[in-house]
Amino acid sequence: MRDKNRRQNVLMRLVRSRVLANQGEMVRLLKKAGVEATQASVSRDVRELGLVKVNGRYASAEGLVGGNGEAAGRARHELITQVQVAGANLIVVRTPPGHANTVAIGLDEMKLGDIIGTVAGDDTIFIAVRSRSGQGRVVATLKGMMR
Repeated sequence: MRDKNRRQNVLMRLVRSRVLANQGEMVRLLKKAGVEATQASVSRDVRELGLVKVNGRYASAEGLVGGNGEAAGRARHELITQVQVAGANLIVVRTPPGHANTVAIGLDEMKLGDIIGTVAGDDTIFIAVRSRSGQGRVVATLKGMMR
């Protein structure tokens, strides 16, 4: 467990200090820093640490979307491009390619009571809601986040 914690700490320092475009690069830089890592372990670390790929580089999802900070608000405004309803309990959100996961994490962190869950692809998020009235509230919130 100590090795995993050390590897994840070094990985976070690397992500904060430089542009990392892929997990192979992460493995190489971890080894250079004296930390043994495989691509599989780095892949798990990326998921556990909440790292997401934004504009071709890995970054911490914390602070990008979610919370009340100015940067978080800007990220939401820039990343939600379209909101549509599908049936009574589903909302479809579009983002630029590669950003759906970042937005979905932010929505999950907002803990909106009407949202049951989110599923993110590359540029599309499906949001399941509890009811039609909840769907309306969530759609209004999402549209309020858009520019």
